[in-house]
Amino acid sequence: MINLKPNQLKVLRFPLALMATLWVGIASAHAGVFTLPNYVEPGVVGLGLEPELVLSNGSGVGANARLQLGMNELSNLHAYVGGGSGPRGFRIGAIYNFDIFPDVNDQPGVGLGFQAGHVTVVAGGQFQTRVIPYISKTFRTGAGALTPFFAVPLGLAFTSGSYQSVSSVNFGTAIKSTPNFRYVLEVAIGLANDDSSISGGVMFYP
Repeated sequence: MINLKPNQLKVLRFPLALMATLWVGIASAHAGVFTLPNYVEPGVVGLGLEPELVLSNGSGVGANARLQLGMNELSNLHAYVGGGSGPRGFRIGAIYNFDIFPDVNDQPGVGLGFQAGHVTVVAGGQFQTRVIPYISKTFRTGAGALTPFFAVPLGLAFTSGSYQSVSSVNFGTAIKSTPNFRYVLEVAIGLANDDSSISGGVMFYP
């Protein structure tokens, strides 16, 4: 049986503070799970691009610029900004995620992300908050690695004084070919009031 360490419990304080700040400040929105299961060391910064193809509600294309920052050995902060055509236009937001159970030995990694942001949809500007539970496992392949992941993002979307629940099922894999590059393929299946999409992209770690 695996027990949570005290420092794993402490990281819960930051996501709650982040959500409160974003709730009264900026907004958040739709972006893929992308590199959430792949952690970087404290102080390390990653830069990336995440193209997407929306397959529902009229279809459309878009792209997000991504930033990943290592906060500590158990958590990372992600920020994104982008635009698109079809059901989803401009979007900006942030995700804070942390390990509940690290991906070590034969144990899969289990983590939780907190997302908040703004996205322009057909009905107008929409503020979204989501909780993103996910599971992943890294498999070494010579000089590289594959990290399949499965996630169920769910939350609330607020538009013009009303709100509705949103949820999807996301799965995909991150591919590490060199120490500096990580590629991602991802599929999102919209469930409640959410879009289905195919996305991917690349992260560069200087």
